[in-house]
Amino acid sequence: MIIDYINRNKSEYGVEPMCRALSEHGCSIAPSTYCEARNRSASRRAVRDEELKIEVSRVHAQNYSVYGARKVWLEMRRESIDVARCTVERLMGVLGLEDRPHSPRSTPPELQPEKQRGPTPETRHPTTTSTRSNH
Repeated sequence: MIIDYINRNKSEYGVEPMCRALSEHGCSIAPSTYCEARNRSASRRAVRDEELKIEVSRVHAQNYSVYGARKVWLEMRRESIDVARCTVERLMGVLGLEDRPHSPRSTPPELQPEKQRGPTPETRHPTTTSTRSNH
């Protein structure tokens, strides 16, 4: 994040003055650290993620964009693409892919009519009186 900020503004201010200013405000970074991070190659995970994003998008689109992460993962396994389900979930989140939209309840609970209940013991036989005493 700091590296991206420096990349965007280095032509205007320069790397070393920006690193000094950031250090004064609690985001300490040495110019050598910035240069090292900028020249660092992508991690294995980042490279693999880029490959898998293509496959996840393809499988999701081929299935009418209704598959969730679990079904996309199962389809990828059927196609012999070895990937963890949590990876598919994470990449679908990054790509903004979701399963089919779920319809809301047809009738919200607050608008549902009162349920008809059966008679209570007091109303079941209104002509008889209780023989129980309160002793």
